[in-house]
Amino acid sequence: MGRIQQLQAKAPTMSQQEGEAAQAEINQMQMTLQQREAQLTQNLQEKQFKKMKEINDKIAEFLKSYNSSKKFAYIISRSPGDFVYFADSTYNITDDVIKGLNATYKPQQ
Repeated sequence: MGRIQQLQAKAPTMSQQEGEAAQAEINQMQMTLQQREAQLTQNLQEKQFKKMKEINDKIAEFLKSYNSSKKFAYIISRSPGDFVYFADSTYNITDDVIKGLNATYKPQQ
């Protein structure tokens, strides 16, 4: 039985002072839980940012090598929010990028 359930079970027989102390204890547990949740959320966001940076760095590194022989003036991402409204599929290098990145990927063991 958790601490909150213990306090709830004793609630009918508690004095006012005991009830106030129990409520203060519950409030403290809730505050601690909220602080822990905020910390875990921040840690997750930092890990996601770090992972996205690693991915973007790998793509940029591959594209630098890829473009050394292609000589494109621009290579533009077409992800939502990148403000590319039209693209000629003749110059779409997505498949080349995916194949090249997969060829350089070494699975982590």
